[in-house]
Amino acid sequence: MNTVLSGTWRVVLTAAHGVRLEPVELHLRAHVRAQMRPLWSRTVACPPLPGREAVVAVARREIHAGRPLEFHAPCGFGKTTLLRYLASGAVWAPSVYVRVGSAPLDDVLQMVVDRLYWCPEPVKATRAECEAIIRGCRTLVVLDDVPPGSGIPNEAAAALPGCGLVIGSTRPVLTGLGGSRMLHGLPPDAALDLYARSLGRGIGANEVTDVRRLLAALDGRPLHIKQAAALVRSGEFTASRLAEEAAAAGPEALDRLSLRRLDGVKRRALTVLTLFAGALLPAALVSGVGDITFVLQYLDELHRDGLAEHPDDRFGIPVCRKESYRQQLLGQIDYAGAVRGLADWLADPSGPHALEALEAALGLLGFASERAQFEVVVRLIRLVEPVLFVMGRWKEWRDVLGQGVEAARQVGDASAEALFAHQKGTLAYCEDRLEEARDLLQRAEELRSRLGDRVGAELSRTHLGLVRSVQNHGPPPDSVASRDRRGSRTRARVFLAALLTIVGAVAMVAAVQAMSREPVVMVTVTPPVTPPSAELSSPTATPETPQSPETPQTPETPETPRVSSPDEPTVLAAENSPLTLEFVDTVIDTGSPPSTLTLTSTGTAALSVGTAEPEGPALKDFVITDDGCSGTQLRPEQSCRIDVVFRPTETGLREAVLKIPDDAAGVVRTVPLSGLGVRVVEGDGDDVNNGPNADPNADPNADPNDDVRESSEIR
Repeated sequence: MNTVLSGTWRVVLTAAHGVRLEPVELHLRAHVRAQMRPLWSRTVACPPLPGREAVVAVARREIHAGRPLEFHAPCGFGKTTLLRYLASGAVWAPSVYVRVGSAPLDDVLQMVVDRLYWCPEPVKATRAECEAIIRGCRTLVVLDDVPPGSGIPNEAAAALPGCGLVIGSTRPVLTGLGGSRMLHGLPPDAALDLYARSLGRGIGANEVTDVRRLLAALDGRPLHIKQAAALVRSGEFTASRLAEEAAAAGPEALDRLSLRRLDGVKRRALTVLTLFAGALLPAALVSGVGDITFVLQYLDELHRDGLAEHPDDRFGIPVCRKESYRQQLLGQIDYAGAVRGLADWLADPSGPHALEALEAALGLLGFASERAQFEVVVRLIRLVEPVLFVMGRWKEWRDVLGQGVEAARQVGDASAEALFAHQKGTLAYCEDRLEEARDLLQRAEELRSRLGDRVGAELSRTHLGLVRSVQNHGPPPDSVASRDRRGSRTRARVFLAALLTIVGAVAMVAAVQAMSREPVVMVTVTPPVTPPSAELSSPTATPETPQSPETPQTPETPETPRVSSPDEPTVLAAENSPLTLEFVDTVIDTGSPPSTLTLTSTGTAALSVGTAEPEGPALKDFVITDDGCSGTQLRPEQSCRIDVVFRPTETGLREAVLKIPDDAAGVVRTVPLSGLGVRVVEGDGDDVNNGPNADPNADPNADPNDDVRESSEIR
């Protein structure tokens, strides 16, 4: 089961019946503050690209000047290699590489955010939130395989001011902004050096003229240069003959010559890469899909022969070469074997290779759709839609579900049609497309009732009820949906403030570490101003000294309470510090040291505080021992404090929330409480050895650090 936080909903993916919606009571900002972790760091010591020094210098100048840049070229000129180098951190950090393909801009931005930050429970950010996160990092965004005619480059440039943007495409797509440059082949000397290294020997004086003529006919394309060297190394061709072939039929003639030489196993390995063109796959996945043992050996040979890419520990072919390869390799495709090979890799949407398997499956899905293989389409969509859901690529998720509904109808699979309709309808509800949501959920409920799926039908019926309630009456005043819509702007600002604070801190650390390496542009990140409502304060801020309303100001720190003028609007607001209370591991039926929560009035009028009390599954395990807030009235800039002790009644993780109502606008303040209850193994530990049940034979000089303690139900 997987979950994604979206607004004030926790969207839960169940294995059998699809997603269900659960209201989220804890504030999203507190969750993000506690869980988000940066993934990026400054990268140094990247080796230069031979023959591309001038191009990299141009890119560096444009990126540091803040101008969008595009490299376009036909297939085989080394565009992807250049873009991956620019995204490695050698030019700017943080840098993110994303292959666009058919993904819409919203999903592209989500992919960039996911490469910048990690969170144990995925959060689906809005497009505006993604843009602000990326801008806060001043990220270099490198977008490869942008389809011709796409508007994504210009939209991204407008949405991400202050960030670097580099585009890669086969034809110009960046219009009216920045520089568009055609990427040419390697210079003659660099091309000759690559040919010699790929050949594995020196070039004789009698060969130089023919080799230079060959390299000129290949336009200096790196992959074709490696192909030519492999063909000459085999002894079947000479440089002179290959130069004639390339001059007569173009550099692509070497593709045909190279493919004809492949034996059965290498041909099968390349067929797998071609089937998933554009995706970079781990060798084990290629082995599983193609049923190939010792596959790494064959993939290395394909890379050496210029037929496959090999960045890091992945293999693939450029998406622009898939058509020419498919015509010669994909006579008979084992769809069933390919789907089986992908199934294990997609079973865990958060697994280490789920992204590569997803890209492979999407490529196969498009291929199967083109050939009307509807049963394969249905099976693939059952595999990929949970991964798209968890990864936050909800625009692609919606498109894939639409394909699934139609494919399921074509093959008469009512169960699959009901599942896909339920998923797409729930997604439509989350995105406020209520008419579409109603029609889809109604269809899902009808199909599931007809099939006798009572649980699934009830789930679809529940979501349909949410849609109809909003359509007929609007959201109830106190409902989660109402708060979600009324507070969408507030949540967005709070979410961004949280992430930008993290971004600012990490950016400062990275900048300090980089000062000794090379100059960088320093930017101060200012979080957006939050609206006048009860909000959670930054956990990174220095907490104020706890002060109750009755405590007078000391002479050393005179302070005059703020009084609002008659023309100034009255604002009730407060903030608490810390955002969460996390207690030390505590033996059951004993008490932890008290943790203190400070509540401060930040508005312009007196704030009335209600009764604070724990709520939740383990509310009895958290005890308020000193309450200076409940029933009090705080003047502007005054504070009060609450002390809480953790007294676990059971072992394992114990959780609750401390609810503190006040008369400020917004939801009731909730502070997460958590602690781990542990049990001491009998006969061990200081308390046991020195207590009334102490072992009389125990060594009084034994080191207590040698004792063994045991805790149960630890996450």
